[in-house]
Amino acid sequence: MVNQISEPPPEPTLEPARKPEAPQAQRRPRLPGPGPLLQKAWKQSLRWLYPHRCLLCLGPGQKDMDLCRDCQQELPLMGNACRSCSLPLPAGQEQCGECLRRPSPFAYCLSACHYRTPVTTMISRFKYQGRRPHGRALAQLLAIEVRRHYRQRPLPQLLVPVPLATHRLRRRGFNQALEISRTVARQLGMDHCGHSFRRRPGPPQVGMDAAARRTNVRKVFAVRRQLWPETVAILDDVMTTGATAEALGQALKQAGSKEVHAWFVARA
Repeated sequence: MVNQISEPPPEPTLEPARKPEAPQAQRRPRLPGPGPLLQKAWKQSLRWLYPHRCLLCLGPGQKDMDLCRDCQQELPLMGNACRSCSLPLPAGQEQCGECLRRPSPFAYCLSACHYRTPVTTMISRFKYQGRRPHGRALAQLLAIEVRRHYRQRPLPQLLVPVPLATHRLRRRGFNQALEISRTVARQLGMDHCGHSFRRRPGPPQVGMDAAARRTNVRKVFAVRRQLWPETVAILDDVMTTGATAEALGQALKQAGSKEVHAWFVARA
């Protein structure tokens, strides 16, 4: 009898160990945001905890204004001025002699204040020290004057800040005209545009007279060809000769706008 040799049983195959599955994170239900009544109560509580302070005397400020009533009344507000260049004029006159000889590109021009203390202090602290509350107060003052001047005329359809030179924007970190124009546009309910043009580099204008400034800023702005509204308002912090704003106004007219207004916080 032949002995049958039995083959050894096959070795069991080991399956690789499976990594335990990570538990799936359960999504938390999204809670509804605070309603308008809660937001209003939160803002009122902040005003109670942190009341408005006057930026000039540090006393109690007014509602929605970072100046007290006494300091606001002492501001050198602009009285009667030329409607084309905002130069101060005697009562009853509408245009200065220069604008009668050389027509202005602006359909209407206004400045909120004279370039004197304490307005110069507020502008300097905002531009060179980055104190944003001072810029907000300047914008509030300009919005008040715009409402007063435009009681009998419609507001322009678009607000455009004067762009800052690239090297100054890089050094300062912000464009003061852009920051002021955002607040003014919000308070007046206007459309705002600050990114449809660029400013070519040029030499600084400090120490130049009016004629040299006009030559220096000629063709310095490049405005994109698009559907611009018929009436546009240009905004800047200080008007010296108006050459920069005039150059931007001419560029906007060449791009399609028919009427350009000019608004300034202060007139030097």
